[in-house]
This record gives sequence, structure tokens and C-alpha cells, in this order.
Amino acid sequence: MSIKVGIDQGANLKALRQLQRRGLVTLHQANELEQTWPRDVIQQKKGFMLDHSKLDGPDEIADEKIVREIERIIGLENRRDIGHIYAAYLNKCEYFVTENPDDFIIDGRREALESLLGIKVRRTNELVQEIAKA
Repeated sequence: MSIKVGIDQGANLKALRQLQRRGLVTLHQANELEQTWPRDVIQQKKGFMLDHSKLDGPDEIADEKIVREIERIIGLENRRDIGHIYAAYLNKCEYFVTENPDDFIIDGRREALESLLGIKVRRTNELVQEIAKA
């Protein structure tokens, strides 16, 4: 069974696609938040938040309490990042992969997000290493 991985725009797609071709992961992204990868990346629903998104397709109303806590952790000025990680949570991804440690990893952000959302937040190389050990 493959691991469901939500990806941020800066993730190393070349390395992640190698894992996907081996059947180890499926790659997911919230469409229209940033860059769209049309090939082999599954478009997933995102949370509808007033002033952030338009209700379209499979989107659903966001859990305001969780979104506010994500805003507190990574900063209100990072609206797209908030949307990305919330979409990974909403779609029950096991991992969220990013190359943006400033917003998602450093200063206890990783631990706070993992505790709040139950998603493992990793950089691409960290995910690759974890899967290789399994």
C-alpha cells in the first residue's frame, strides 16, 4: 500500500516521482494554491476559507479552529502555505513534503504542526530516507 503524500510547491518532484513510480507513494497537491503539476500528481480538495479561496469542485468548509492554529504556527502572512498544509490534513495525507523550512519546520513549527494535524512534515530528502529504512 502506498503512502499518501501532500506536496508543497518547492518539493523535489523528481525524487518524489521516483518513489511514486516504485509504488511507494502517491503525490497529492491542492490545485490553484500555487504551481500545478498536471502529470501524475493527484489534485485534492482544499478547505474553503473566506477571503482565501473560492468554493469550487470538491472543496469543503474549513475547520476554523484548526485553521486559526495553523495561522498561529506558521504566520497569517503565509496564506498559501496555510492552505497547502490544511489541504494535506483535509485529504488525510500521511506526510506533507516541503522545502520551505522557515514556514513549516524550524523553531518548533514541525512538532506543533505534526501534533495538531497528525501529519509528518518532512523535507524531500527526509522522506526518501524514512522510506528507504522501512
